[in-house]
Amino acid sequence: MKFYSIGKFAKLIGRTPQTLRDWDKTGRWIYSSAATKQAENLCRTVN
Repeated sequence: MKFYSIGKFAKLIGRTPQTLRDWDKTGRWIYSSAATKQAENLCRTVN
């Protein structure tokens, strides 16, 4: 599994690091194996 910094991942999905932090605070961004798989698929799509 590949890991990204918040800044790098934000750039890959076209959002700011602060947006990802806000999503985390509001529960919109959930860390789980399912979310990790979605993130990996999104990164593959973006790349």
